[in-house]
Amino acid sequence: MACWTVLTTCVILLPRWSTLAIVGGLLLVASLVVRLPLSVAPRPPMWFVSGFIGGCLGAWLGDGLELFLRVSTLALVVLWGSGLIAWVTPTASLAAALRFFLRPLRLLGAPVDQWSLVMASALRGLPMLRDQAQAVLDTAKLRLGQDMATLSLRGSARLSVDVITAILSATSRGAAETGRAMSMRGSIEAQDGATRGARVRLGWVDAAVIAASLLGIAGIVACRLMP
Repeated sequence: MACWTVLTTCVILLPRWSTLAIVGGLLLVASLVVRLPLSVAPRPPMWFVSGFIGGCLGAWLGDGLELFLRVSTLALVVLWGSGLIAWVTPTASLAAALRFFLRPLRLLGAPVDQWSLVMASALRGLPMLRDQAQAVLDTAKLRLGQDMATLSLRGSARLSVDVITAILSATSRGAAETGRAMSMRGSIEAQDGATRGARVRLGWVDAAVIAASLLGIAGIVACRLMP
């Protein structure tokens, strides 16, 4: 996570094609090493593709096509790296990493343990949120039937509001119940006691990632200094 944070900072501060190519190459190598299946790549809907093509045409007419493509590539690289970390890193490791990096804030009285616990709970709740959203959408399709395909723009907007409201209501109810259960069990104290004595140990994979990140940063700096 620390390496990706540094690389993301370099990409955002120096959004040049050379920087994007170096970081994109590192992500491609990492994806090949972990054997990331092609099925995990999202398939953009037709309206997104049409909007991108329209944006390219508008940027070309305004002499800003290169800037538009560079910004789009920047967004793609950031999303790619974030998705790769989420795919290869267990949920518990993400929460533990956040706890480790925010540890200096304890000197300022920040509730680092509570923050890491909230993050871990939120990440574990993402699959449940997805299932609830799918259930609400399936219910809406069953109730509307064939009428769903003939909805007007106003009707589609109203349906979207109803679906989002139902999803948020179900999610809030589940989060409240989970919070009450965790408070009754003393989950924060248990989490603190279980992880206080844990030590961060770096393996050969971490060393390889750090070395690749340092090489990438060196390449970015070299490209920046070159005339």
